[in-house]
Amino acid sequence: MSLDCFDTLFWRNVSRPFDIFTQLPQGLCPVARTVAEADARKKKCIATGLEDVSLAEIYAQLEGQFDAAQQQQMIEHELELEIDNGFLFAPALALLRQAKARGIRTIIVSDTYFNASQLGRLLAAHCDEIPSLIDHIYCSSESGRSKAGSLWPEMVQYEQLNPQDIFHVGDNLQADYQQPTKVEITAIHFK
Repeated sequence: MSLDCFDTLFWRNVSRPFDIFTQLPQGLCPVARTVAEADARKKKCIATGLEDVSLAEIYAQLEGQFDAAQQQQMIEHELELEIDNGFLFAPALALLRQAKARGIRTIIVSDTYFNASQLGRLLAAHCDEIPSLIDHIYCSSESGRSKAGSLWPEMVQYEQLNPQDIFHVGDNLQADYQQPTKVEITAIHFK
């Protein structure tokens, strides 16, 4: 069983994900953070043809303003802000628990600039049993490929399963339903 993370398993207490950037440390405005992400994506696409980036790649765009230690502190602060401004959606958590009780392998497939370790930490901060409920976390930032791109075939290959043996639930019509069904994953669009 596969779950999307944001707006499926983990929900934020803000209207739009980038609203969290308004709480970034002094000296980094939300616009600068957003521009740094856009620049990192453009730079990576030109250099590698890949579309997704990590927080480290985003903050590296600010190297003229902040040294490496400050960038690392900002990454840590952004992760803490995400932890403080979100919650696990009880029905999705219950689904994970039921799957594990039945002995089903469970994974998270997420379009995110967090890496698997950071995303695992974000989720575990809200429920200490999360590490035992999730067998693997796939993040677009680590592969450079989004779910709307080619992350699904990569995940299927890594899992060494027939796509038809995977059941995915997620909120994004294209990324969580249309794309996985194109590679024959059974998917449900969570509205």
